[in-house]
Amino acid sequence: MKPINVSKLNEALSLLNEHLFLDDAPATEIVVCGGSALIATGLVPRTTQDVDIVALMKAEVLVDSEPLPDYLLASADRGGYHVSDLKALNPTTEELVAAAKWCLTQDTSEAFRMILKDMFNQLGWQNVSAQI
Repeated sequence: MKPINVSKLNEALSLLNEHLFLDDAPATEIVVCGGSALIATGLVPRTTQDVDIVALMKAEVLVDSEPLPDYLLASADRGGYHVSDLKALNPTTEELVAAAKWCLTQDTSEAFRMILKDMFNQLGWQNVSAQI
């Protein structure tokens, strides 16, 4: 597990605070319970700086890669905003294949495998679909 880069985490949280302030958002509490929790709260790329912060959060600040399988499982199971969250993570092919293989340990049915393959195909990740 990678240690948290505190200065980068502070930078990411400051940017989120700025976005919430500029959007005139009500008081907001954040519970970080997974590697992509900040992205899931609404910090999505709006500017070049944001893209850098999201990449930073994914690569350096977050200490755990478990959320990708969670988003993948939720996307296949419930679709909707989970798919948007999954896409916001901008996962690599290797990350998606590994997450898919983990998901297939949670639901070993052929029907679920077909749901995953179909979802990958619909999202333009045919290369991932072919590997599971």
